[in-house]
Amino acid sequence: MKIISVFIVLLLCSHVHADFQVGVLSTESTASKSLVKIKARNTFDQGIKGARAWIFLLDGEGHVIGQQAQWIIGGDKQSLSPTAEKRANATLMPEKAAEFSMVVPHTAANAGVPAQTKITFSRIILEDGTLVNPQKSVKPLEDKPVKP
Repeated sequence: MKIISVFIVLLLCSHVHADFQVGVLSTESTASKSLVKIKARNTFDQGIKGARAWIFLLDGEGHVIGQQAQWIIGGDKQSLSPTAEKRANATLMPEKAAEFSMVVPHTAANAGVPAQTKITFSRIILEDGTLVNPQKSVKPLEDKPVKP
């Protein structure tokens, strides 16, 4: 009977999965910088109090012409603090979406206009302090209505 109970629990747990959905909305460029607009949606059952993004700008041949790392959610001592008052404005709550912007410098030798923008995450921290594996939990943004 214990084996059947364990099997049922494992089966149920394997179907419950949340993720951090992210997409690049737009990239506007000048000769030396690009403004990258990102949209993110939290589908975890708790808020995200920290997310560190890496943006890579690629030219037409796939070579990196610019990169920038930045905390798009939290990242400072106040927002990563355990008290709810201090982190209220720096947390992406469950089932909510938000837009972020990053300025990424790039080389002017490549005509100044990146052909492609890639985003990756190096760190995601949930409200309870749990570190999430970004390689498993970051997914492309799905266009679904979200709560304002």
